[in-house]
Amino acid sequence: MKDEVYVRLPDKLPAGLPEWMKAGSVFHLNKAMYGLKDAPRLYTQSFRKMTKEEGWEELRESVFVKKDEKGEIIAIMLMHMDDLLIFAANPLIHFAPIQKRLKMDEPELLEEGESFEYVGMTLTRTHKGYEIGQKAYLDSIEIDEKKLLGGRLNASLLEPPKEGEVLEDLIPLMQKCTGVTGWVVCTLPSISFLFSELFRWSTRPSAEKVEGVLRLLLHAQETEQPLVFTPCHNPKIVDFHDGSFSLSRGEGGAGYEAFLVDQSESIGSI
Repeated sequence: MKDEVYVRLPDKLPAGLPEWMKAGSVFHLNKAMYGLKDAPRLYTQSFRKMTKEEGWEELRESVFVKKDEKGEIIAIMLMHMDDLLIFAANPLIHFAPIQKRLKMDEPELLEEGESFEYVGMTLTRTHKGYEIGQKAYLDSIEIDEKKLLGGRLNASLLEPPKEGEVLEDLIPLMQKCTGVTGWVVCTLPSISFLFSELFRWSTRPSAEKVEGVLRLLLHAQETEQPLVFTPCHNPKIVDFHDGSFSLSRGEGGAGYEAFLVDQSESIGSI
């Protein structure tokens, strides 16, 4: 190894380790099994191979599902860094083989009413299912409304900046604001339309566009509601087509509107 690399052991270690392996100790790394830059990629490859052997199917990056003999999904697993989230009627049954092969710690079960922080989102188990929201994340964002120029969110934000209004000095601030807002959109789809319009000007911002994003964040803080997930047997996707969109009423779609419904629900009642 060309570079000096040091490794600090976690504060909590499992029992049965050699005496020299003490919590919090720092060691000099003499040799790596592979390049440090390749470590995440190779670990992910190994994890994917192992989950496939245990009957999991990767739907998209870091999202896995397990199906029964009829092809129905019985478990969902999300991977983020070194965390695994498993959603199932009995998650321990599906986690046990993975835990054994990877020698993982004992899992934490999320009981009704308990919450878990996950990449800025708060996952809460309810009596009927789960809620995912970002109230804590939104509350941590401080915006001094007194420093804003004033005004409200309006249709003028959809118009391109006028000649001479684009300020390159605002690019870092605009990109930071759109980055934060883009994450909030994950659980607050009501702001997705205006966000997508403002995001277009991330590299050509004006003072009005920057303030528009900040006011959109203020609006998100005031209207934040968690997404509610409840069991849906044999789900179906219903598509509606709409050729117009009314900004003042917030109706229409100029494209597709999709609804996830239960097979027993009448489409005519939607």
